[in-house]
Amino acid sequence: MLNIVTIRSDRFRADEALWCEILDLMAPSYQDPTALLTRDWEHCNTLYLARDDDGRLACFFLVAWEPLEVLDRENLPSLFMGVSAVRQDLKNAGLAGRVYLRCILDALQWEREQTQKLVLWGTTVTPTVYLAAQTLLTETEPRLDGSYSPSGMEIALAIRRKFWPQIPVSGHPFVLRNVAFNTKYSRQELERIDRVRQVKGFSLFHELRIDQAEGDRLLFIARTSDKFDFAHFDERPN
Repeated sequence: MLNIVTIRSDRFRADEALWCEILDLMAPSYQDPTALLTRDWEHCNTLYLARDDDGRLACFFLVAWEPLEVLDRENLPSLFMGVSAVRQDLKNAGLAGRVYLRCILDALQWEREQTQKLVLWGTTVTPTVYLAAQTLLTETEPRLDGSYSPSGMEIALAIRRKFWPQIPVSGHPFVLRNVAFNTKYSRQELERIDRVRQVKGFSLFHELRIDQAEGDRLLFIARTSDKFDFAHFDERPN
């Protein structure tokens, strides 16, 4: 049984013990996760934590609720989906999906209360994250074939202007070149990513020439679904 808790309003940032706990959980997947965690620790304002029956950290997910400035429009409410990780001995057990579900339920509730739609977005270089967005959300862009809509491109460019103004747009607007040069996956994690790619027949990153070794990342956007399918999970979160 997982105990999932939500820490809001930046309260987690002052917890040095929690920082170290999360860094230790990430360590097997990266050569050094410090730069990645530092970036999202400072950017995000909400932390989802899942602990097992023994109180050990099993999974975490950092997100940021924030406005997004899009040209010729009012600010769009957005939810940045930041770094997440599962403890090494619990990977491939669907735990991350349970934590993502808690976040999606929060997003759906916010949309009902505010009568607005959120733009959900993130960056990735792993098939697992992109395919999770395809499964749990809707209107995910770029699509599996790399295509995107005019409105999707406009949102992607707005995100780039806010967070990566120094990176020129050359070619595909959802491809970010050399933005994560301080983040390198461990050999073990690269092997796991490659196995997923082969099993799923996933070729989008290859087609867009996204090279994780060069710090490239895929920017993606999505929306919540009005008909969310809980069948993807054994039960709703506690």
